[in-house]
Amino acid sequence: KETMRISNLKGLMVQERMNASSPKPSKGSVPSGGSTKPSFAPFALGLHAPSSEEMQRRIAIGGHRGHGSNLATRVEGQLHPSFRENTLKSCQKAAEAGASFVEFDLQVTADGVVVLWHDDQVIFTGPEGTPLHRKVADLTLAQFKALTCGESIMEEEETCGQSPPRHATPLLRRFDGVNGHQAPDSLLPWVVSVDDELPTLDAIFNGLPEHVGLNLEVKMAMPNTCPATPPEEVDRMVTPILECVQRHTETSSRGVTFSSFDPDVCVALKSRQSRYPVVFLSGMGLYPHADARRTSIEAAINHAASAQLAGIVAPASVLLANQGMVAAAKAANLALMTYGRENNEPENVRQQAKLGVKGAILDEVEHVVKELEREAQAAVIHRSPDAVQYQVGHLDVGAPAAIRVRA
Repeated sequence: KETMRISNLKGLMVQERMNASSPKPSKGSVPSGGSTKPSFAPFALGLHAPSSEEMQRRIAIGGHRGHGSNLATRVEGQLHPSFRENTLKSCQKAAEAGASFVEFDLQVTADGVVVLWHDDQVIFTGPEGTPLHRKVADLTLAQFKALTCGESIMEEEETCGQSPPRHATPLLRRFDGVNGHQAPDSLLPWVVSVDDELPTLDAIFNGLPEHVGLNLEVKMAMPNTCPATPPEEVDRMVTPILECVQRHTETSSRGVTFSSFDPDVCVALKSRQSRYPVVFLSGMGLYPHADARRTSIEAAINHAASAQLAGIVAPASVLLANQGMVAAAKAANLALMTYGRENNEPENVRQQAKLGVKGAILDEVEHVVKELEREAQAAVIHRSPDAVQYQVGHLDVGAPAAIRVRA
């Protein structure tokens, strides 16, 4: 039966690929991993009720690590990112720019506190000026928060964690350039225009309006050579995350979606709560991994379907080159979302919306939302139903009724 299902999925994908033309992914692109204003969609303006075809073209826009990942920096010069990624200010800016939801990465400190951080390691300048490498799991919350301070905190002469504000430890990073290439062994100061303290998940729940949806990516700092994450490490991460979410959502209607590249984490999130959907992130063969569940389109769909997850999150470059996976995911009753720098191009987002993709995670929120708004406004004027409408509010990938944290 399992073999038949895989065969059917492959057949759907081949047939769809023959029937659809695929736009080329952005050159040099490498995948990285609600608005307070009304939508300009025709039905939001009350001109007519949405048809089923229009509803299929709706797509939720998600801010990647808030208002975008910090791709590159030039200390001497000119270019560095605007908002520090994975911070409250960055998430707030994404919501102001029109994001339906914000996506960010979660890790857990040595003392069991859920914080926002993407990279496998935290790199900072040590007492003698040499770079030090630590995992978030090796740092206490006080040590983690002392690594940087927001500009408002520094101006007010307050403390950041347990460190004097003027002596916050300089963070370092190996930056990806905008063309996707990373300079080997090149550590640079992590400089941003608008800084902010490194936040806890509690701070994000408290600081964002309830209408802004949250996509919580559980980030496992495990090497690609590891075929499976040890169960105790899965539990160390999942337990405090679920407890934090439960504290903030018992009387809340906020939209929450869980995600992870780790298939066992997805299974744990699904089995230990039943209120919020869980989606499986996959590179689908873009990068090697010892866990075969992470290395192909078929494997991703198969794992998500067998674990009864709500959906999968694919690299936009893979989906645009393999559009048959939309039909394959639909056949497996899975919602489909995408991530990657291709999503910074509005035309790619339009194409995905027309294919039936539920959500696109991207860095250039303001640019993409403005283009989709412009198209929807033109559709209102010309009474055309052909506009792509970005979705303001919760990301709808299907969610059961009530959260239950289980041992």
